[in-house]
Amino acid sequence: GGLIVMAFDEGPTDHILYTWDEGRTWNPLKISDFKFEIENVIIEPSATSLHFVVYGYRSDNDGVLISLDFASLHQSECKGIDAAGTPESD
Repeated sequence: GGLIVMAFDEGPTDHILYTWDEGRTWNPLKISDFKFEIENVIIEPSATSLHFVVYGYRSDNDGVLISLDFASLHQSECKGIDAAGTPESD
């Protein structure tokens, strides 16, 4: 599976969630030392990159722009084990 990134957009937060396994397991990632309202998480539409941009605003209406590079958090390498429903499957 590919990388999926999502964010809470119903109030201030300081983290996003990401998954490498199509949403079966979500991992939190703290992206800021302060909470802010996230407007969107974007990537170039035709890109296969692991770079994302998160933008939003703080409570004082100052804008926030954060670049995320998931290259160092890469998914585990596929070993070719196809055993659906077992921990060995990848």
